Amino acid sequence: MKEIVERLNRLLKSVSRPIGLDIEVEESGDHLIFIDADGEPITNDGEEIIAATPEELAQKTFLTEFAVRAWRAGMMAKYQEISRARSEP
Repeated sequence: MKEIVERLNRLLKSVSRPIGLDIEVEESGDHLIFIDADGEPITNDGEEIIAATPEELAQKTFLTEFAVRAWRAGMMAKYQEISRARSEP
């Protein structure tokens, strides 16, 4: 699983950093989740956004689904970053 995480993070860095997003994936139990630049899980209404399950990693269409989830996680990370900035005095 570690090798998969490293590959996905390289992929994410190559496509997300140029547009100002800083997200990665990490293991959380038996699945992968998205984390932000601070190492915090990216959530949607308090629920971690799952990057992939072991079953999904085995599917041929995995990268398409992963790309959609990465986009969603990136947008949530940006939203959370803006919300934190607005709440600071």
